[in-house]
Amino acid sequence: MVAISIGLIIVSFFFGYFLPKRALWFSILTFPLLYPANVAIIPSGVLYLNINRIVFFILLGVYLKKQKRLNLSIILNNGIIKLYLLFSFYIIVISLNDRLINLIFTYIPNLFIIIVLGFSLIQYESDYKKFIKIL
Repeated sequence: MVAISIGLIIVSFFFGYFLPKRALWFSILTFPLLYPANVAIIPSGVLYLNINRIVFFILLGVYLKKQKRLNLSIILNNGIIKLYLLFSFYIIVISLNDRLINLIFTYIPNLFIIIVLGFSLIQYESDYKKFIKIL
């Protein structure tokens, strides 16, 4: 099962790297559907593979392909995002002693997904308007 999990992680990364637009839309369509149930794509005692980790590696591939840097001044203009990042930093500091594994493999990738997915999909005001029409 571990070999299948690693293979699917590699496929997810290359899917994001070589087909970034399709990978982003795949992520935005599947992540909200499967995330609340924490659906196990490949259940394993060693490497539990769920939609969080698949979308994380897809976005990592997209992010490395586009070689964009997050412009923190744009992201930090919003007060809610500042508060969320402050709260996340607080949770990370509190959890360092007892839940380090969960923190590294679940919480930090979820932060990456939240910031990079929105940043990658909505780059211009016209993209925002298209996305709102879909919703």
